[in-house]
Amino acid sequence: MRKILLALTLTLVNAYAYAYDGSANGKIVRMESAGGANAGANFDIRVTLAPGVAACGAGTVDWVYLNTTDYNYKAMLATLMMAQSMDKTVTIYSTKVAGQYCNIGWIHIT
Repeated sequence: MRKILLALTLTLVNAYAYAYDGSANGKIVRMESAGGANAGANFDIRVTLAPGVAACGAGTVDWVYLNTTDYNYKAMLATLMMAQSMDKTVTIYSTKVAGQYCNIGWIHIT
């Protein structure tokens, strides 16, 4: 029974991950915040992983972002800050928005 439950859980998690355009894996080397007139829709929190890591595939910038208007923004920001402060490796799944930019949808810490 445990094996069946484990297999089902892994299948569901795996299927969920494929809903995104790409993923990036590494340690967070930089976090930036932006504000201004377009606050809430201006790539408000920008996260950069180790140099050379593509955000969500070829042709994208090297950072991923969160907007203050994103669902579950506070929890995702807290997760990112905790991962950076503890020097943890993260896998960030994101969706391409506006061409070369990638919006964070899911964060996994190891």
